[in-house]
Parts: sequence; structure tokens; C-alpha cells
Amino acid sequence: MTRPSHLCLRPLLLEDISQVVELEHVGFPPHERASPLRIEYRLTNCPELCSGLFIRKFDENKISKNELPDHSTVISETLIGHVIGTKMLSDKITNNSMEVPNDFISIMCNKDGSLMDKYKSERLIQLENEEKEKFEKNGNTEEELTSTTTTAVNDDDESIDSKQFGHFDNGNTIGIHSVIIDPNYRGLKLATLLLKDYLQKMSQQYVADSIALICKEKLIPFYADIGFSDNGISKCKFAGEEWHDMTIHLDHEDDED
Repeated sequence: MTRPSHLCLRPLLLEDISQVVELEHVGFPPHERASPLRIEYRLTNCPELCSGLFIRKFDENKISKNELPDHSTVISETLIGHVIGTKMLSDKITNNSMEVPNDFISIMCNKDGSLMDKYKSERLIQLENEEKEKFEKNGNTEEELTSTTTTAVNDDDESIDSKQFGHFDNGNTIGIHSVIIDPNYRGLKLATLLLKDYLQKMSQQYVADSIALICKEKLIPFYADIGFSDNGISKCKFAGEEWHDMTIHLDHEDDED
């Protein structure tokens, strides 16, 4: 399988939220996904730290003409990968850095953190229905399915003060909370493309001095090849799992031009 044509890397927007939720849905088990509320919060407060990899489809009739079109020829963008981050006061990922402050006012999510139906795509509705049926067959309840997508385990040494939750504009470290490629497009080194582009942009834009993330032990070699250092087992126990702290310093090299 070769890489698809017409790949586009750009910052994510609130308008992309349904596709972002879809990608989290197909790429992670329920307890490891970012809830739609967390996604909405991040796309609202720091979209410049959230990057998407899209496949664009063009209106071939428009671009085949000799003259320039009077408007964009892009008719659709399908999200196949994303990196989502926030800025942190800590130099490592914490559970608090993943949370949403209590004073955040959502306009797109229900009280349980799920996305309102009017913002869901047909595909997302289908995915949710299929998973709900699967859970019911296994004897799980809808409440159990919902709860797995909205909760995290708090660290014993972290304050529960909600003022410490979420994104901080004055933070010096970018915390990456999600890196994912659609399973249908894995094995094409698209995650490497996505991350290297992200690192280059964050470095050139002087956004922060370092980037931190957590990953499972099996993914340490992947992130190490990109330049991240393994700092051992993380104190963060998101989703009740064991993670490793990975960090990379941003050099802030100026463009040659």
C-alpha cells in the first residue's frame, strides 16, 4: 500500500471535532480516548497545538480548466491522523494537564462529556451505535461505556485544585495528549510524517522549549527514533495504565531563508 495522494497538514479547528472524535473512536479503546469535552476544550483554547493530517478531495472539473478558479476547489477533507496538545506548567505529563477546568463553558457537548447529536457525523453515529451494541452483547451498560471515556485516575501527589487543570498559555512545555493514525492507513510512516512536521513547526514558532508525552513501553522505540528520550515510568496513571514519560527539547533553529 502506498501513501494516499493529496495529503494536507494543518491546524485542527472546532469544525473538525466530529472527525477528531471519530479518529479517537477507531484508534483507541474506550478508556484511553479523549472525551469530546476534552477535545472541544483543546480545540477552543489552543488549536495551534493541535495538528491534523487530512486527505483532500478536489473538484476535478474546476482544476482542469486553464484559468484560476474563483474559489477553492477542495470539496472535502478526511482526517486520517492527528496530534493534540496543550501547554503545561509541568515538564512532564500529569493527569491534571489532561483535564478540563470547571469554568470551561462547553457549547458542543452534553453534561456527560459526550458530543451533542447535532455536531455528530453519520459515521460517528454509526460507530457509536456499533460499539453500544457490542457492549450490550457483552453485558455492559451504556453508563459503563460513557464513564470510560470521561474519567482518569488522579495522581496521589497532584493537587485537585481545578485551577491547575488544562492548558496554560505561559507554560514552557507542550504536552501531547493524543497521537493517532487511522488504522486503515498505518504502516505508511504517516505518524512519523505527522510528528516531524509538528516538531518542526513548534520549534520554528518558538511555542515552547520542550515537548512531553506518555506512551506504552512498546512504543518507546518509535518515539526514540524521532528524537524523544525515555524518562522511565510515569507517575501519570491515565486510564489506569502504565506509561513511560517521553520528552524532547526544541532547538528553535531559524529558517535558512
